[in-house]
Amino acid sequence: MEKAVWISFDLGLKGDYQSLFQWLDKHQAVECGRNLAFLNVVVDKNIPLADFIKDDLTKFVAFNESDRIYLTWLDNSENQPKIKGEFIIGKRTRSTWEGYAKDYQEVKTDEAA
Repeated sequence: MEKAVWISFDLGLKGDYQSLFQWLDKHQAVECGRNLAFLNVVVDKNIPLADFIKDDLTKFVAFNESDRIYLTWLDNSENQPKIKGEFIIGKRTRSTWEGYAKDYQEVKTDEAA
């Protein structure tokens, strides 16, 4: 099954960008702004999308502890499709705008109808 996804990446100054870029090029990803790419991937429908892409990426890219990859996709497995997103490598860090409006709450998976 083919799925369209967006991948946001932050590998810092010493990240394995060459391997990541090879992986993105292999999947014919298109640039969508600084450190953001759109691509279509053929996935096994029996494996959760985020797990499938994480497993595929970690075969090609040597990730450091501070590296981050955020995946966004349309999940239409339920009655009402939702846009979902989650960190498949690394985790959310403090936002530069945190504290300007309200309290911060940690969320594992972001979604919207």
